Amino acid sequence: MPQAETASVTRQVSAILASMMVGKSAMLTDEVAGMDEAEFARMADRELAHLESALEEYDDAFDLDPQPGGVLELEFEDGSKVVVNRHLAAREIWVAARSGGFHFGPKGGQWVSGRDGVELYELLDRVLSEQSGAAVRLTRRSA
Repeated sequence: MPQAETASVTRQVSAILASMMVGKSAMLTDEVAGMDEAEFARMADRELAHLESALEEYDDAFDLDPQPGGVLELEFEDGSKVVVNRHLAAREIWVAARSGGFHFGPKGGQWVSGRDGVELYELLDRVLSEQSGAAVRLTRRSA
């Protein structure tokens, strides 16, 4: 996919995810409430770097395409995508998948959904397995 088209898709996914936040309060946890944007970006980028490494173990299940600005795009054989990105204003990591949009904030050394308490890697195992048709179990980062 050409870079301009990839950037356009990334912007569209970000806009969809942002529209999902309308009317909802951000789930700023105590761990990030006092953090400035740069501190949060470093924290999220560390997690995304580990996630990128964990995703590389499954290069036969999807194509991984890291993008600037804390974005990981995964494209599957059927053309569907999963996008994982950091959202600085909300102080969250967001996931856009065929099954929906998900937001995660840091809590107790993990990234946890404010909606249902599911952990980031647990959710990714599920959506990546669903979209790829292969069993995916990502390596978690040590706390």
